[in-house]
Amino acid sequence: MKINVKFVGLLTALTGCQSIIVEIGDNGKPEIFSLFKVLGEKFGKKFLDKIVDFGDEKPRPRILILKNEVEIHVLDGLNTKLDDGDTIVLIPYSHRG
Repeated sequence: MKINVKFVGLLTALTGCQSIIVEIGDNGKPEIFSLFKVLGEKFGKKFLDKIVDFGDEKPRPRILILKNEVEIHVLDGLNTKLDDGDTIVLIPYSHRG
């Protein structure tokens, strides 16, 4: 299964690219959480720590994660199932209040 992953903002500096195609095994339907484990192996702990809090297994509060242009919180969060050809976009953001 091939998943398109796009990086925005500071994540392009951490990864050295704006997009990548990731292959995930065929063992059922993998979840976004599984995709992040694969990305962590490729880009390292510093990248992964910007995306996911592994203590509570939730996305970091300042990362917007889209699956096919839909925010994953309205789907099933990190447990959202992936399909071949999906596009995941990772967008870091900040607020000034």
